[in-house]
Amino acid sequence: MRANGTDKEMWLVNLLLKNPNDRWWNDLSTKDKISTRDDVLTRSFEEGYAATVAALGKDRSQWRWGKLHTQTFVSSPLGSSGIGIMEWLVNKGPIPVGGGDECVNATAWVGKDSFKVGTGPAMRIIIDLSDITKSVSINSTGQSGHPGSKWHGDMIDS
Repeated sequence: MRANGTDKEMWLVNLLLKNPNDRWWNDLSTKDKISTRDDVLTRSFEEGYAATVAALGKDRSQWRWGKLHTQTFVSSPLGSSGIGIMEWLVNKGPIPVGGGDECVNATAWVGKDSFKVGTGPAMRIIIDLSDITKSVSINSTGQSGHPGSKWHGDMIDS
């Protein structure tokens, strides 16, 4: 099973956490030991901390999610052309971003090898239901989606 944080997986984790000796906790790669919930959670925290120190350093006051969690806005179709100068001209980023897949400004990433954002909002919109003419919207990168426009990228720090 590949967990992606959906409700089904979270419910399964919730059930397993209540059963410290469930056989699902057993790490089959450790043939000489039967793992428990506490063994697996302790090792996971140790590995996670070590990976964070390797990525962000030992000083926890300097840790920032946006140093790992970045988004690159790739212009279609030229932004994926494989031509470095063309991609540099039309793409924006990487930009540090906050959040995750459970918040208003939802972003998604694989997380196994990187926290770089794979998908995020293409535009934002606020609709005033009392007066539709007061509604506003914006492309994620700025007021223009055209890489040659001075308003392309005017809403992000680049």
